[in-house]
Amino acid sequence: IFFRIAMSDTSPVRIGILSTANIAKKNVAAIKAAKGCALGPVASRDAARAEQFAAAYGPTRSLGSYEELLEDAETDALYVPLPTSLHDEWVPKAAAKGKHVLCEKPVAVTAGRLHAMLQACKGAGVAFMDGVMFMHHDRLSVMRKKLDEGILGTAGPRTVTSTFTFRGDQDFLSGNIRCKPDMDPLGCCGDLGWYNVRLSLWAFGYQLPVDARAVLHAATPDGVPLTLSGTLTWPEDDFDKNPPAEMGATGPRMATFFCSFLHALQQTCQIHGDTGVMELDDFVIPFNPEQASFKVTRHGIMDDAKRISRDCEIFDVKDSVQEVQMWERFAEVVCGADGSFWTYVSMATQLCMDALLQSAREGGKAVPIDPEGLLSHYSYKK
Repeated sequence: IFFRIAMSDTSPVRIGILSTANIAKKNVAAIKAAKGCALGPVASRDAARAEQFAAAYGPTRSLGSYEELLEDAETDALYVPLPTSLHDEWVPKAAAKGKHVLCEKPVAVTAGRLHAMLQACKGAGVAFMDGVMFMHHDRLSVMRKKLDEGILGTAGPRTVTSTFTFRGDQDFLSGNIRCKPDMDPLGCCGDLGWYNVRLSLWAFGYQLPVDARAVLHAATPDGVPLTLSGTLTWPEDDFDKNPPAEMGATGPRMATFFCSFLHALQQTCQIHGDTGVMELDDFVIPFNPEQASFKVTRHGIMDDAKRISRDCEIFDVKDSVQEVQMWERFAEVVCGADGSFWTYVSMATQLCMDALLQSAREGGKAVPIDPEGLLSHYSYKK
């Protein structure tokens, strides 16, 4: 059984907003601009707050409880930007009412709790997607095409390094839910590192890494991560086992990242191959909402190491608004397109989160990823 909505110009997917969280403002605007979507009501536990949100940002109606939205017959799907610790309560409740779900990241506190959420959605026949907007920008497909063509060399990506940081003020650090152990205990690792991990998974074709290491550099008094660095290591591939003679050793495939609520805003990524580096300065939120770019650089040592040559090729990708395209893709899944990839990649990302946080708690030792084999419950057509 799958609650499919027939997409047409006259029957768009009607999307309700479960909470008046700040990130909902951006998504409300995207829903209104997305083909195949229609903005429905907003719900809050505070009826006055829901009314104010609706008046300011355009939901058609305001509701004074989450339960009322779940019962709403004119709503097909929900956007869930609730605190992470509430997801495993409200996502299954939404699924039980036949509501498709686009859930804000991090999607769960642990992989076990996510598994229960995803099984609830599967059992109810509803779609699930996490809210990682950069995944839907056309830039990513152009980058993949270039990688497949060998722009970084025949061995493809070998290492990924990325940084996603912003500096929260004292009010943020003392009052924001992302710093509260009972609301978002994953802290910067879940809020920011989710993007670092997702891009790393993308670079290596969504294959799950074998282990994770992490160092917790700063945390709240309650232990919520404020600054964390991590490393993911992938299994050997054919180039590791039998490198071409002209290449020599390739080294392990790995990703390293840094995420923090205590450092200046930065969202950079470098994907290294054997002949070049693919670079992004804005991998999470493009500097220009309607155009994004990436570059490929190749360096060479010249004049007995007195100088370094630098060749740089820039690729521009226009007419792509990632948050709008995320909602359009979600609507396609609601209307019957295969959505198995989105449950797979959500679980893969969550499994990396679990291992990274365990490693950070245990002094940075290598922690195996998915020892219980949860990802075996999820597959997708490649």
